[in-house]
Amino acid sequence: MDRCSSLDWYYQLISFFPDIAGELKSAIIVAHFRSLPSETQIRIWRDLSLVKIHIVDPRPHFVRIRNMVLQSLNRPDALELVEVMEMQDQPCPKSLGDYLRETIAERILNESTAMRLQSLSQILNDPFAGAFDSKLSWPQKPEPKLVVTLDAFGNRRDIVRQATSWSAKSSAAFHSALDTCFSDDDATDRFFIGQPYLMRMAEKLRPTHAFDIGNRPHIELLESARDALIDEIANHSRICRLIQGKGFVEVDSKGSYYGQAADFAAGIASDLYATEGLTGVVLRFEHVSYNGGRVSLADAEEEMKLQNMIEVDY
Repeated sequence: MDRCSSLDWYYQLISFFPDIAGELKSAIIVAHFRSLPSETQIRIWRDLSLVKIHIVDPRPHFVRIRNMVLQSLNRPDALELVEVMEMQDQPCPKSLGDYLRETIAERILNESTAMRLQSLSQILNDPFAGAFDSKLSWPQKPEPKLVVTLDAFGNRRDIVRQATSWSAKSSAAFHSALDTCFSDDDATDRFFIGQPYLMRMAEKLRPTHAFDIGNRPHIELLESARDALIDEIANHSRICRLIQGKGFVEVDSKGSYYGQAADFAAGIASDLYATEGLTGVVLRFEHVSYNGGRVSLADAEEEMKLQNMIEVDY
C-alpha cells in the first residue's frame, strides 16, 4: 500500500473489535465485513476502493496446459495417471510432471510485471528493432539477460507456487513504473519515443517497498530484478543510471498499520475473487492488476469469458 493512502477504512474496521488484543487476522475481518449493514460497507468502500490490488492466478495457465496434454494423450485421466505414477517414482511420468510445472511457472514469470517492464523498456530504447532485413550489415546487440528465470527458484515440485508468489510481489513492486507509460494524457510527449518514458519509469523504481517478513530469497530476487531493469532502462540514457533506488525491506505486519491494512484489503479482494470472479474485484477496486498487467472491467469480462471457454475445451 502507498504511504499516502488513507487508512480511514482500516480504522473503521478494527473499531468493531475493541476487545481483541494483538494482530487481527484478515479472515476475521472478511467474515465480519460481509455482515456489516450496506450503508456501513459503502462508507468503508470509499477509501478501501483506492487500495491497489494485484492478482496472480496460475489456474488459467494450468487449464491451457491441461487441455493440451489431454488432447495430445487422448485420454481424460492423463494428468491423474501422471500424478499417481509420480508418487510411485516412475521416471518418465515424473519428468512429464516436472515439465508441466515448469511450463506453467515459466508462463507466470513471462507475464509478470517485471518481465513486462523489461520488454517495454527494450521497445522504448530501440523501437525499430527487428524492422530491418536480417541480411543487412547491422550491428547486433547481445540478447539482454532476463530479469528472472526459473533457475532463480529451487524446488521444482514447488515451482508454480514460488513463481506465483514472486510474481505477485513483482506486481506490487513494479506496477507504478509500468503504469507510467499508459496513464499520461499529454499527447505531445507521445512523439518523443523513449526518453521521457524511460526517465519516468526509472524514477518510479526509486521508492522503497516493504513486504511482510518471511521470504528473504524473494526480496533478494526483487532487488536483482530491479537492478537489471535499471540497467535495461539506462541502456541508451546515462542519466538514468544516476537514479538510485532505495530497495526493498521486510517488516513485521504486527507492528505496521500499513502492513495490517494491506492484509485486510488482500483478504477482502481474495474473498471477492473467489465468489464473484475478476469482474467482482474490478467493480469495487479502482486499480487491479491481473497476471502482471492492469485490467479494466472490459478486460476482466473478456478474461472470464475466455476462462469459461478453455475450461470446457476438452
